[in-house]
Amino acid sequence: MLIVNSFDAIPKMPSPIAITIGSFDGLHLGHRAIFKRLRALAPTGTTAIITFSNHPSEVLSPNNPTKLIYTPEQKVKTLKTLDIDLCVLLSFTKETASNTYDQFLLALKEKLPFDYLVLGYNAVLGKGRTGTPSALQSFAKKHEFSLEYLPAVKVDGEPVSSGRIRKLLADGKTNESAKLLDNHEI
Repeated sequence: MLIVNSFDAIPKMPSPIAITIGSFDGLHLGHRAIFKRLRALAPTGTTAIITFSNHPSEVLSPNNPTKLIYTPEQKVKTLKTLDIDLCVLLSFTKETASNTYDQFLLALKEKLPFDYLVLGYNAVLGKGRTGTPSALQSFAKKHEFSLEYLPAVKVDGEPVSSGRIRKLLADGKTNESAKLLDNHEI
């Protein structure tokens, strides 16, 4: 996997290009379903993750940032074990937070002309969380890429999410959290 730290550092990549965007804290079963879908969409092309080296809450809620499941080092180490071709690992800054979803996606598409965008069931993008499913669907049609939201992966009848894992960890339920992470690193 190639890891770059800016859009400008993205080299020309083989098509088709399937991407996903998110914090991906913990790289849990839901995230892994997205990554698997990327590979299915681009079996001989490029799969790419656009993610952050820090959690957006560090900028958006500096007095109460989200407690991370993985350190940035653990996240990168785990990403390297996955079947992903490119990781764009950005620092989430005030400037990043000020970008609308369309500004962010247009800047990305200029450097990485993606064909597919795959997101988790509850994903929203951009300043003010205006990159909703309906807004993104219109944007995708206009800019000629396919947008897909995957349904929640459920374990024990509940959606797998980073928030659920954080709560389990806070409650000392490490075995249950490890089951959702598909590993035993906790």
